[in-house]
Amino acid sequence: MIDSHALGGAVVYLLYNGSTAQNCVTAVATNPDGKVAMDATLAAQGGSSADNPGNFTYYAGPVTLSAANVCVQWGGSYAGTSWTSGWSHCG
Repeated sequence: MIDSHALGGAVVYLLYNGSTAQNCVTAVATNPDGKVAMDATLAAQGGSSADNPGNFTYYAGPVTLSAANVCVQWGGSYAGTSWTSGWSHCG
C-alpha cells in the first residue's frame, strides 16, 4: 500500500506492485450497509485512465494501470462524496 484517503463512509487505497510496475486503486466501504454508488479512479500521467463506477456493497475496483516512471492521479467516490489526488507518487 502506497497511500490512502478517507472518503466519508469509505477509504480509497493506492497500491503498487513493483514486480509488475502496476498501480492499483480500490475504494472500500468502512461500514457496509447495502449497495451505494461508489467508484475507484486511476490515471497515469500522459497515458491511460481507468475507473469502476457502480452500486456496490463492499468495494469499487480494483482498477489497475501500468505506471512505471510516471506520476499517477488517483481517487474515488462514495455516496456522492468524491476526491481526486493531484499528480503524485511519481516513479
